[in-house]
Amino acid sequence: MKSCLKLTFDNGQTALATQVERQAELPNALEEIGLGGSRPVLVVVGGASNINEADFL
Repeated sequence: MKSCLKLTFDNGQTALATQVERQAELPNALEEIGLGGSRPVLVVVGGASNINEADFL
């Protein structure tokens, strides 16, 4: 698992992100960014190489 990334948006809101190589790494990755335990989460799977800053506005 790679390290966590803190995203800061233009409106001041922040989000934590992480990247895993294997599905088995997901529980630890989610725990690391504070999403452990039993609760709903959104997991985005796939490449984002063509996303730029304007896509987040």
